[in-house]
Amino acid sequence: MILFGQGDYTFSVARWRGTHTGPLKGLDGQTHPATHRRFSLEFCTVAHWKNGEIVEEKLFYDLVGFMTQFNLLPKTTVAATA
Repeated sequence: MILFGQGDYTFSVARWRGTHTGPLKGLDGQTHPATHRRFSLEFCTVAHWKNGEIVEEKLFYDLVGFMTQFNLLPKTTVAATA
């Protein structure tokens, strides 16, 4: 994990790991049942703080990489992003 900050902002880079155990809405708009596959996803957050509380936060992650781990992307999408 990487954490740093300056002024009223903090930044973090971390990894989220888990198992796909419930329904997930795909990029095609359809809901897909659980695959029970394990996943690993690196993400980044940028938070703006005021009076010790987060007032705004942005989360960035690789959605295509995430969906690819579950084989939930149309093959044309995967080929176009390779």
